[in-house]
Amino acid sequence: MPSVAGRERRTYGTGGQVPFATRMPKWLKEEYDAAAQRQGLSLSRLLEELIKLEPLLSPREADDQSADQLSA
Repeated sequence: MPSVAGRERRTYGTGGQVPFATRMPKWLKEEYDAAAQRQGLSLSRLLEELIKLEPLLSPREADDQSADQLSA
């Protein structure tokens, strides 16, 4: 994939990446492409950053795990 001027580079070999594919409506992909371009990111990097924003546990589950760790 060609480089894009101004886009942040990652150090080669540090990711342990695996392929990720999905299907979505064309209009949605166009919106994500535009958002990625506005932020100077690749679409993959934008999706990675968005996933990081979404906690994998609900607040209640996170609180329960924290309490379990404290009592251990």
